Amino acid sequence: MTLHSGGQAIDGWRLSNLRLGQRGRALAVRPRTIYLRPDGGRDTRFEHEIVGQSKPTWPLEQRWQALVSLLDRLQATCKQHLQGPVHLAAADPDPQNAIRLLGSRAAFPANTNPRVVHKQGGLLSVRDGFQVLICGDANVARAPMDDYSERAKGAFERRGVDGTNVRVIALGVLETRLAAFDQGAIPERRDVPVLFMLARNDEPPSDRMIAVMRGMDRHRLPWRRAYATDDRNWSVSDQIGSLLQAAGGSAHAVALAGGECMPWSIGIDVSKRDDHSRVATSLVDPNGQLAGSWMLDQARQENIEPVVLRGLLDAAADRVPLTDRSSGILVIRDGRVFETENVHDYMRDLGALVTLVELRKYGNPPLLVDPDRHLPTGPVVGWLGQAGNGTLGFLVTLPNSTQERFDNPLKIWMRDAWDGLRLGPERLAHILYAQTLTPGLGVRHRRLPAPVYWADGIAGASDNDLRFRGQCAVDLN
Repeated sequence: MTLHSGGQAIDGWRLSNLRLGQRGRALAVRPRTIYLRPDGGRDTRFEHEIVGQSKPTWPLEQRWQALVSLLDRLQATCKQHLQGPVHLAAADPDPQNAIRLLGSRAAFPANTNPRVVHKQGGLLSVRDGFQVLICGDANVARAPMDDYSERAKGAFERRGVDGTNVRVIALGVLETRLAAFDQGAIPERRDVPVLFMLARNDEPPSDRMIAVMRGMDRHRLPWRRAYATDDRNWSVSDQIGSLLQAAGGSAHAVALAGGECMPWSIGIDVSKRDDHSRVATSLVDPNGQLAGSWMLDQARQENIEPVVLRGLLDAAADRVPLTDRSSGILVIRDGRVFETENVHDYMRDLGALVTLVELRKYGNPPLLVDPDRHLPTGPVVGWLGQAGNGTLGFLVTLPNSTQERFDNPLKIWMRDAWDGLRLGPERLAHILYAQTLTPGLGVRHRRLPAPVYWADGIAGASDNDLRFRGQCAVDLN
């Protein structure tokens, strides 16, 4: 037991039922922290609501010894019911550095820091007339906005983009423009992102600012957000790629070995709200760039209604050029395809061959690398092979062992009949890992493949969670 900012916490391991594809089950053992209220009862809030960014840490060796003891006891007491541990065939999702990060002037191995790619290789593409507007909330002083402007100009210049127009604009000016758009005026440009500077990340924006953000979303105009209290020594350069993407450019691309082209990919996610569920799809092009996102609401449930699914998939597929459809489309379902859903709704009417994959983000057991059951020190995928007429794997994209933490791998499940593109498990792993290296909201590599990263963020975005707002997602409701 240890103390944290909100009370006490107990660390241990949780046994749970793990779905191994359709009709397959296993007993999963994964880390679990239980938080207690001051009165000793269990705190049932979400972890981030309890501890914020101050998550308690536990000695890795202590957790490891507890795991070994638990596994030994399980095998001794339940050997009549357990078939023994599940052994996976481990593989490198980036064999011989097959995946490359592409700047405008050079290519780099997949494990290269994106900041190095952008500075030494050059930003991949910058539109003519590229500019950024900065607009502060009513309680934000002018000084941090001017500081951000100068730092952003310098950051772009160091990456080979001279004379970037980054300037401050008043909130009232934006309100006037949005009012005109509401009356039927047409924006002269849709590729000029606005960076909204808010006072603090622990305070909500003003009602006035929220109204402006909603207006920008309503007219599908790009925006990002920052805080006056950010450490701009690093936060400004961290947003360079996101601002560039918002203006129709790109910081870098991702390519597979031998010129092999990744398929267009669609991520699908469901986010439960108080009285409904929001379903989002995001389309990612073969270079790993976000090409569009769409949203529809439905009754509050995890399974997707057929009319909602078809509407979202049709909207995404229509964005894929006809000349590219012969290469097929990869559809990644965040979560699972429920038995009540018709799998053919995911694969038909897209005008192309389709491979459908289930990807579970959380709740998966750590992946231990044989023969010594070590934690992964680099990206790795473990394949179970055939499991209930399909292939099951666990993919570690950002190993945590160097941070004294167990990993939370991604669980991948694909039935043989779903693989219309004939990707197979190895090539699928290459593609999914490569998609974690594509540009996102910051310059760091991500845990999630791009289609799921964008769909998950956009499905959960709200006035209280601004991280994925301003992406010009199309609301089809």
